[in-house]
Amino acid sequence: MDLFEAEIKQRLMNHLFAHTIRVIIFTLIFALLIVSYIDYRGTQIEATGWLICLSIVVLCRVIIALLAPKARNKTPCYILFVLSGFLLGSLLGYFYWAFYYDISQFERMILLLFFAGLAAGATITLAASPLSFVSLILPVYIPAFIRNVTDSTVDAKFVALMIVIYMIFILIVFYANKKMLRDNIQLLLGQNELNQKLSIISITDELTNLANRRYFQERLNKDWIYAKRGQLPISLLIIDIDFFKACNDNYGHLYGDICLKEVAKIVSDHTKRKTDLAARYGGDELVVILNHCSLDDTKRFAEKIMESIKKLAMKHEYSLICDYLTVTIGAANMVPGINEDEDVLFNKADKALYQAKLKGRNTYVVG
Repeated sequence: MDLFEAEIKQRLMNHLFAHTIRVIIFTLIFALLIVSYIDYRGTQIEATGWLICLSIVVLCRVIIALLAPKARNKTPCYILFVLSGFLLGSLLGYFYWAFYYDISQFERMILLLFFAGLAAGATITLAASPLSFVSLILPVYIPAFIRNVTDSTVDAKFVALMIVIYMIFILIVFYANKKMLRDNIQLLLGQNELNQKLSIISITDELTNLANRRYFQERLNKDWIYAKRGQLPISLLIIDIDFFKACNDNYGHLYGDICLKEVAKIVSDHTKRKTDLAARYGGDELVVILNHCSLDDTKRFAEKIMESIKKLAMKHEYSLICDYLTVTIGAANMVPGINEDEDVLFNKADKALYQAKLKGRNTYVVG
């Protein structure tokens, strides 16, 4: 089972349990009303024990529906839910069977009307599970059908025929609702997946697969506020590819793109913590945010980047300092001041980059 199918199954289970509670409670209320009505009409039946059993089953079903969404493994809850549905349907069917000859034809019609409403509601609330639907409805209608089909009166036999026709109709409606529910869940999940992809695309640089400038600025602002609130150190590195314009002009933009992607991959591979961020700031400049990072760790990070790019050994014969691709890094590390904003950190890193270039490039400076 793939992840998409597993998510559909999870949503179906959530739908099954979420819509059950209020329906179960109304089932109990209607059962109480019907028994009270029959008693009010003067029909002598002893339904106290039946009502107690019905109340216990309803209570158990409510508890299962409440606990199931929180359970890691929903299979045991689902099995208990199906069994409780079977018991509930059996109790309702038993009532019709046991008191069939004690109540009037009008009262039987009231019961069948109640059963019809229960079945119609179940086509929606139990649409996620055919087993749950069948285990509830069949025990209700089979006793009613048998009682009427074995009754010698024409009216009873007509009722039995109507029960069969109604059951066929209800099954058709149920499977239509089941398909519609599943289609809606698939559509919703597909839309969510598309929205996630669009969200990722909107914050990702197409060439390097790093975060883009807009998202970098958003994250820098948020991370700065977080660091200021907790008085935590934060680092920013600006990574500039040395003489990248000469590389593009002489080797072509295709090779330049390859160089940029390789450098971006190295930077991304070294930015391992989820709290950190690597982004393309523009052109040949990459930036890295390191949260809760000391000055020494910032230096080590810059050294690892430069060492990895050196090992890459991509040719750049038009560089004025080396025959291979190199980078210059300007970094800043600080604990935010109360009246300072993130521009202070960026300006420090930018000045450090300028100083590193003055030193001859292919080096780093931490401001």
